[in-house]
Amino acid sequence: MRRLTVVGLAALAVLLLAGFAFAGSTSRLTDGTRIAGLDVSGLTAAQAIARLEARAHKAETKPLVLIADGRRFSVRSDQLGFAPNWGAAVRAAQRRSGGPVPLRGYRRLWASVAGLEVQPPTRYWRTALDFELARIARVVDHPRRESVLALKGTEPTVTPGTTGRVLDRPAARRAVLAALAAFSREPVTLVVRADPPRVTAAALVPVAAQVRTALSAPVTLRLGPTSWRIPRWRIAQILELPRDGRRTLRVGGEAAGTWLTALAKRVAHPPKDANFAVGANGKLHLVPAEAGTVLDLERSARTILRAALSPTVRVAQLQVQAAQPKRTTEQAMQMGITGLVGAYETFYTGIPNRLHNVRLVAHLVDDKFIAPGQVFSFNRATGDRNASKGFLEAPVIINGELSTGLGGGVCQVSTTVFNAAYEAGLPIVERHNHALYISHYPQGRDATVNYPDVDLKF
Repeated sequence: MRRLTVVGLAALAVLLLAGFAFAGSTSRLTDGTRIAGLDVSGLTAAQAIARLEARAHKAETKPLVLIADGRRFSVRSDQLGFAPNWGAAVRAAQRRSGGPVPLRGYRRLWASVAGLEVQPPTRYWRTALDFELARIARVVDHPRRESVLALKGTEPTVTPGTTGRVLDRPAARRAVLAALAAFSREPVTLVVRADPPRVTAAALVPVAAQVRTALSAPVTLRLGPTSWRIPRWRIAQILELPRDGRRTLRVGGEAAGTWLTALAKRVAHPPKDANFAVGANGKLHLVPAEAGTVLDLERSARTILRAALSPTVRVAQLQVQAAQPKRTTEQAMQMGITGLVGAYETFYTGIPNRLHNVRLVAHLVDDKFIAPGQVFSFNRATGDRNASKGFLEAPVIINGELSTGLGGGVCQVSTTVFNAAYEAGLPIVERHNHALYISHYPQGRDATVNYPDVDLKF
């Protein structure tokens, strides 16, 4: 035990002496230090930075050659805003070979034997590098072509895809940055990898068999006692074949959307809001709300596809869902509407375009509810009266003269609405007279409108 103790203490003493012996000066980099491949052993921090910057300046004048798929491209570091932080690299080397004595000595001893390699942190313009890589990719990329299932008449055919080749951009980015950080300007080979199709021809063979089944016979639609027949040519139209990596059939696409929308209009029973009706004697009665039904497009599409893919049961039950009114009977009862407030009528004549405009704008102001204290605005109720809403050219009054303009006849409706409000004794907030008198109304009791600045409000 005494011998072992003596040997252990001697070994410890040797280690301590080695730690002190190799501790060296903290002002100089240890032997074996290389930054970005350049030997900076024994230099001070300032000397190392100066040598690194000088070497980097020489490298900056030479473009970096990139090779991708046998083609050569070049890029300069200044194009990418590439800037290594040599000071940070030197400080990192000092930390890795520093510390208190004797630990610093052990680290420096190990560095002198195994070497100490440091890569500098760098700053660069990510957008610029991505632009250069995209430029290379446009030349070398040959995108894959997916296997395709198509119809020739009613017969499905499978066209095999092909494997493409694309630039591995993440790997290329790392390779370019590593090469720029090194002083060497040896050509860098970028990885161009194979890009196989995601869907093989073999994967589409079972789908082709499904298409043959779907087009083998018509499909019958049913909703209650009513039925419709979908012929084979229509099934071919509404089937959406696999594409863009998808491997399944579905009822979809533009043709299916148009057909389903038309079908939905045929089977729908829109809900009816609760409303009010005025009797011949001016009394009001409540018209109860009615729930409706609408076609559930997604579920119906799935049931149609399920029936088409069945070789025996080719009947699809259309799926509908309840549609609730926006204004229920209870809500209408709570509105406090009990009787007629005011009414007025005028008789309209003229050319067909004018008659059309009168009817159109009358529908736009119909069924507008005005709560107590709220202001009714004719312009807000109808919006811009333009051609996109169906308004036509008809006679109008412009600057005191009869002319032709879009929406002629609208002011007769606004005048009639004004007189109804006037007869009801409602406060008139805004009203404007015509420049000419027309016999639809008593003199002085008209209301012209012009979107958006001339309005009728009460």
